[in-house]
Amino acid sequence: MTALVTGNAQGHNAVSPAFGRIEVKSRILGTDVPFPRVTLKASNIEKSDFFIGVRWIRDMRLHEAVGLPKSAVMPLYTAKRQSTGSAHLSWADWTAAPGARSFLNDMRPLLE
Repeated sequence: MTALVTGNAQGHNAVSPAFGRIEVKSRILGTDVPFPRVTLKASNIEKSDFFIGVRWIRDMRLHEAVGLPKSAVMPLYTAKRQSTGSAHLSWADWTAAPGARSFLNDMRPLLE
């Protein structure tokens, strides 16, 4: 069973037997035009095993949810890391990364 973490002081949002420590990053479509992205900090990378990028439609309907294991995120993060430790990873790179998995069909029933 996946458990939510209270607050985000631990650097991740949930813990799952299947995926370990999960960091969830979400954005509303149109808020990062023209380049949709997932932004990660160094603390996210250090304290998470799996990452899910979620995109919402402005009326809060789920648009997309794609997860990646840390092994797939690391090359993306390393290539885009800024001096602050943050990295803006393009949605196109995120969804094309090896091991990308859609969670859209898993999440929709939970939101209904």
